[in-house]
Amino acid sequence: MEVEKTIIDLEKKALKGWSGGNAKEYFKQGSDDYTYFDNLAATELVIGKENILKYAEETFSDLPEHKYEMVGAHVQHYGKTAVLAYQYHPFSLEGEALTKWTATVVYVQIEGAFTAIHSHWTMLQNPTG
Repeated sequence: MEVEKTIIDLEKKALKGWSGGNAKEYFKQGSDDYTYFDNLAATELVIGKENILKYAEETFSDLPEHKYEMVGAHVQHYGKTAVLAYQYHPFSLEGEALTKWTATVVYVQIEGAFTAIHSHWTMLQNPTG
């Protein structure tokens, strides 16, 4: 149970930057060889933290500050690897529902600490429903 809490806390720490309107902050916790997919402009694998940070800056430059709920968070833990899956339900500071996403994030324990090595985000087909 301790690993599950650690992983969810790490993700929430990363999401603090994202929900604060700074997409690059989400990816800063990742390893140097971090990989990323989404169904917007990263339909081809983005490899390396520097490339992901550049992608985030270009693609999410107008990301508004918002609040969110992490729904259905589930962690699978296998030795030094943990996989987190959840839905991201954002809403404006005024309470208006924004586009919902699903996320899968792979964490690996490196030198005693868990670090994100891969994220895959998918916009839901019925984004606010």
